[in-house]
Amino acid sequence: IVVFVLLAGLAERTVSRLIRRYADDPLIASFFGRVSQVLVLLIGLLIMFGVWGMGQISEKLLAGAGILTIVIGLAMQDIGKNFFSGLVMAFGRPFKVGNVIESQGLVGVVTDMTLRQTHIKTFDGKDIYLPNDSLINNPLQNYTIDGYMRYEFKIGLDYNSDPGQAIQLIVDGIHTFEEVVRSEGKMPMAFVSNLSASAMEITVHYWVYLPGTTVSVLALKSDIIIHTLRVLKKASMHI
Repeated sequence: IVVFVLLAGLAERTVSRLIRRYADDPLIASFFGRVSQVLVLLIGLLIMFGVWGMGQISEKLLAGAGILTIVIGLAMQDIGKNFFSGLVMAFGRPFKVGNVIESQGLVGVVTDMTLRQTHIKTFDGKDIYLPNDSLINNPLQNYTIDGYMRYEFKIGLDYNSDPGQAIQLIVDGIHTFEEVVRSEGKMPMAFVSNLSASAMEITVHYWVYLPGTTVSVLALKSDIIIHTLRVLKKASMHI
């Protein structure tokens, strides 16, 4: 028994290492590593039946697989659905480790996927375990499939202020942050998005490449907003 447990662990590590080498996908590597571990344990169990002189039991187990499948299917329906959903996601690759996803109102960073569930960590530090079946059967948004994520904030600007000048000051200020992306199609931008009774609403967009960012995106957003307020105040813009 100990030998097959050790072999199962070795199989998991070997398969994971091989997949990481060629696919460069930690999520799929981890998933199929666990699948190989389970298969080795099952094979070991059947071999042990033979070694212990219980070959007839293993034959009966295999012969009665149809009945056993029905019983297990009824008793472990949810586990089975989550397992096969995990297989679908492994091949379909709707997300990878490190991606920011949203499903069923929950937003977080994907940290791991097992045979049954996917582990995400929310931005306020909570660990959420989502059944794989729920991810397949519910809408799923991947905000960072290419590594980029857009952030926004809004400012109410007094009607006595020059919106064109304010927008230029805001964009120039955001350009001073090295973590902000400045590539084509992802340049920082600001625009008048709404007019209320008391102020013009200025919406600001900027992009961050998460894999290359070492600072907290929440802290970065706070710094950008504070810098924007200071720049506008210095230019005598009323907010």
